[in-house]
Amino acid sequence: ETNESESVLGRFLTDIGKIAGSGSCNNVKCGDMIVAKIDVQNLGIYRDQSYEIRQIYDQGLNSESGQIEKLPVDALFTSVNGSDDNGVPRGYTRYLTLYSIIHHGVKGVFDPDDVAVIVTADEVGLVTIKQEIGDAALLAIPGFFWVVVCYLFTNYYHERYGGNFIDAFLGR
Repeated sequence: ETNESESVLGRFLTDIGKIAGSGSCNNVKCGDMIVAKIDVQNLGIYRDQSYEIRQIYDQGLNSESGQIEKLPVDALFTSVNGSDDNGVPRGYTRYLTLYSIIHHGVKGVFDPDDVAVIVTADEVGLVTIKQEIGDAALLAIPGFFWVVVCYLFTNYYHERYGGNFIDAFLGR
């Protein structure tokens, strides 16, 4: 269990480094972490949990051979020749292989593709970790404002009346 924890911690720190250094949120690649915004419980996908993208590919019917084929893609928003607005070739669907050591079992420690799940970005409500951190930071700004107001209030009370923070609220 110690090795599993170390590998999870190591991967987390590596991912934080990738987040801090990554430029665009539209450049989601294999190995990046995403956050699911929709539950798909039968696949082990839960809202507001992070997952690693193991593979991105387009799958569809090849009009020439009549067989279903997989086309590997480097990034989620990569455009392929003859593709529509989303970068997916006509008649194909873009799939992601997602993995979480927490939700997809210990079996995946040695070979994560054994237990990774295949979904589309729309099924899970894809959001990048960078976007999630940005949204959380925007929510924190009003909180910081009120902390500063409270601090200024207590300093003013202390200077004027010589009491402490509790005295100010108890009216002493």
